[in-house]
Amino acid sequence: MNATPDSITDLGAQFAQALIILVVTALALIAARIVMRRWLWPALRKSRLTPSREILSLVELFVYLSLIIFGLHQAIRVFAPGVLPFEYIFFLFYWLIGIYFAVRLVSATADWYLGALAPRFDGTTNEKVVSPIKYILYIVIFALATIILMDFFGITGTVLTTGLAALGVTTLVVGLAAENIINDVITGLVIRVDQPFRPGDRIEILELNTWGRCPGGRLAVDPHPHPG
Repeated sequence: MNATPDSITDLGAQFAQALIILVVTALALIAARIVMRRWLWPALRKSRLTPSREILSLVELFVYLSLIIFGLHQAIRVFAPGVLPFEYIFFLFYWLIGIYFAVRLVSATADWYLGALAPRFDGTTNEKVVSPIKYILYIVIFALATIILMDFFGITGTVLTTGLAALGVTTLVVGLAAENIINDVITGLVIRVDQPFRPGDRIEILELNTWGRCPGGRLAVDPHPHPG
């Protein structure tokens, strides 16, 4: 099939449009780098709660990758607008990058808190509290990612409703069966966070070893209401 002048003109216009998108993407990368490294990061380092280098590097890398993939996505759309295979591929790129950086950011934030922030303050939470919170956030991230993936590929309606209903029933059964255990765990976490007493404090027991009063007058709760 011979190329017509109109088709050659259209192809040239598409190449020009894609080139403009790539140039704008490159300029956006340069601008983002300048803003983060010359203004944003120095301002954060001057604050009292200075983020770790790992956190700043993760945020910076996430911005760069997001801009690059978005620019490539828009450039390919010029030549193949609305082609499903390309849309699926780029969605999976966005999806995987989002999961990866969310998990890494939670982990880096937890390490920063335990290594840099917690030692500055007396009575703050330690690894026994931070670690469960970190894994709970992991579960939330993967649950949200799964829902987003299922919605994108159209796995909704009866299948999604049935799955969520089964999950809800299972959670209810487990919650009822482990009610006392969950209550003890949550109460124990509250004590870990508040830390109303320290080793060596004398505690006055008020009722069935459940409530105690510290020397400073503060009340403390034993997470085990029926001790053996």
